Amino acid sequence: MDAERKRSLAPWAAAVAAAATVAAVVLPAGWGSGSGPGPPAPFRPAPQVLDRQAQSLDRCVGALGAAGLAAHYPERGDWRPLAGHRDDGVLVTLLDGEVPFVCATGPSVVEVSDPRAAVPVDRALLVLSTPGGVLAAVAQAGERVEVTAAGERPKAWAGDRYFVRVGSGPITDPGQLAVAIGDAGGVRAVGAPARLAPPAVRVVDRRSVPPDRSAGAADLLRRCLAEAGADPASGGWETAQVVAYRRGDQPASLLVAAGGSGVGGCSVAPGEVTPFRPWGPGVADGDARPFNWLGPLPDLGPDLVGGPVRAEVVRMEVAARDGPLWQVVVAGGTFAGQAPPGAPADPRALTVRAFDADDALLWEGPAAG
Repeated sequence: MDAERKRSLAPWAAAVAAAATVAAVVLPAGWGSGSGPGPPAPFRPAPQVLDRQAQSLDRCVGALGAAGLAAHYPERGDWRPLAGHRDDGVLVTLLDGEVPFVCATGPSVVEVSDPRAAVPVDRALLVLSTPGGVLAAVAQAGERVEVTAAGERPKAWAGDRYFVRVGSGPITDPGQLAVAIGDAGGVRAVGAPARLAPPAVRVVDRRSVPPDRSAGAADLLRRCLAEAGADPASGGWETAQVVAYRRGDQPASLLVAAGGSGVGGCSVAPGEVTPFRPWGPGVADGDARPFNWLGPLPDLGPDLVGGPVRAEVVRMEVAARDGPLWQVVVAGGTFAGQAPPGAPADPRALTVRAFDADDALLWEGPAAG
């Protein structure tokens, strides 16, 4: 770290140390929430993040080691989360340090912030700003910080000392950002940062999204198979993913599993388990479309969508002509999600864009037909 930048960040080392006791008590309790008001309820559930926090941090450690940068960060055993946020398949964790730093993992990409590139903005510190839209900032103890991009309302929320969000658009210029800081007496705008805070490392660490083989997913599959009168120990079905959604006014989980005959699924909600049913066949050889958009699954509403997808697909976007853009979750050779209200039930009226791990477009066209 050069001398000038080290001097500019020196107050932060003292501030972080002074606030460490408070952070240990307050911030972990605010994971995914915060002391400020939450965002409006989305029209669809946020896509499931397959990485648990420990797995996400391990991916960041591996990326730093491969890049030869591990010596610039604390030992893995000393990585202490202060806050985090989940959004559209990305898990972002703000970690304690002389200068706080960020680990962000998505379906196929790992990003770690550079403590040497953090940008002081008045009494706040911009820790990370990525082209993909990840933002993280830290305030002094007793204060809060908020960052907006291109005039948008933030998709995350500020805590007492931290701000983490995942935006929908690219961040390529500091002029796109507006920072506000404040305390119990109010909030004041302090303008844009002098520069962006790029990550120290951004790597594609896997070419496909692995299945969810957690004990929780396995238990859902067991319950659904039992509801169908099948032996949970037979059938060759393996869990692929679990997607949170709304079933009426109740929270529910859509389980998707893969087997030799294609994919199957079921739903588990409070007081209700639907029987596991085969959903449809896999993607046909030679089909240009890298997924198979299946029809509605019996026992489930038509707004639940899913099907098999080729392994090279890691992300899918869906839109109708006059409707909002929405995403389905890709994992374990399957995709699944809940369409927003008003979305066409006919897949031929939907346009799908499928991307690989390098964010290259593999398909753009109708979902079916």
